[in-house]
Amino acid sequence: MRQQAPLLPLCATETTRSRPVQLFSKQFQKECSPKFMAPGFGRWHHDGTMADSKTLKAKNVDSADETRTFDNGKIDIVSIDELTAGRFTLEPGWRWSENIKPIVGTGSCQLLHTGYVVSGRMHLVHDDGSEQELGPGDVYIIRPGHDARNVGEETYVGIDFSSETERYAKEG
Repeated sequence: MRQQAPLLPLCATETTRSRPVQLFSKQFQKECSPKFMAPGFGRWHHDGTMADSKTLKAKNVDSADETRTFDNGKIDIVSIDELTAGRFTLEPGWRWSENIKPIVGTGSCQLLHTGYVVSGRMHLVHDDGSEQELGPGDVYIIRPGHDARNVGEETYVGIDFSSETERYAKEG
């Protein structure tokens, strides 16, 4: 039987399930990325962005192109070519119908969301009456026509990759 090589971490930084690693964090950039950069690729800048190359473009959400704040939350938005991504940070007590509905003026959220839950829990109620709860590690597609709220005492953090993210919490 052929023996498999042991899996090695990409970096010698401490990670635990309770403290998820942020993609392309500043700590990663400082400690790890120089070890794995191929010749010809750009280098990480101190502001968290990466120089363009022919095959890779990256931005750090900590240096967002735009941050929209609203009661009990915010969204940090970055755009690269045809990709728009948003990091939702929603505090306990956040509810779409109370915190976003007054901004956009629709009866329910009319945006498509596709993404990943980093931390916290969100309860969704769809216009058809169905309900669902999302938590850490869940990958999701949420169709237009829903209300949502942060459940529990933990801040909800989610990454949304829908092109509609750029319209979130904008006046209609």
